[in-house]
Amino acid sequence: MPSMTRRSVENKTNNNYIRNPGKLHQLIHGCIEQGIEIVAIQEHRWQTNQQVDIYLEILDERNIWRFDFCSATPKGQGGVGILMNSRLSKSLISTEKISERIMVAHFAGNPVTTLIIAYAPTEDKSDSEKDKFYEDLQKCTKDIPIHNVLIILGDFNARIGKDNHLSNPKTIGPHVFHEESNENGKRLVDFCEMANMRPV
Repeated sequence: MPSMTRRSVENKTNNNYIRNPGKLHQLIHGCIEQGIEIVAIQEHRWQTNQQVDIYLEILDERNIWRFDFCSATPKGQGGVGILMNSRLSKSLISTEKISERIMVAHFAGNPVTTLIIAYAPTEDKSDSEKDKFYEDLQKCTKDIPIHNVLIILGDFNARIGKDNHLSNPKTIGPHVFHEESNENGKRLVDFCEMANMRPV
């Protein structure tokens, strides 16, 4: 797994362009060209009846990519997943669906590495929907053994600004892009403080 802080949160953009296997194939080729072995995917819009479904893309015997994903809504919205090459998939212990917006993957190692893939509601969604997402995420992180390396990879639809650095300098460093945080940014910072994690 990549070298990172022991407990961190990454804010990723979504990948809503992979609605069909052809687009996923393009993403895999891009990963190979750039030397990327694992990608967290949000808003893939694929649907399945399984809790966690598996799709294999076999390019050749040395390039077998595995996409574990949780279903989008019946209307084809959202969905989270994790795409990995064969080297990393050999270390995969398990994947688990927490909700349509959250899934967890555990990788063997000493210590075990746990990835949480998350897709937060957009700024215009209701407070109740946002509350539910962060309640699920908080419970999920509390259930991870403390000795695991924990990394959250997500599209949090969040802007974190200098105002949060001034009020939370231990959680938010000085190098932020925005002047002011949006509501989702404040929620993300509150979550990071509670979970003793740092957004990167």
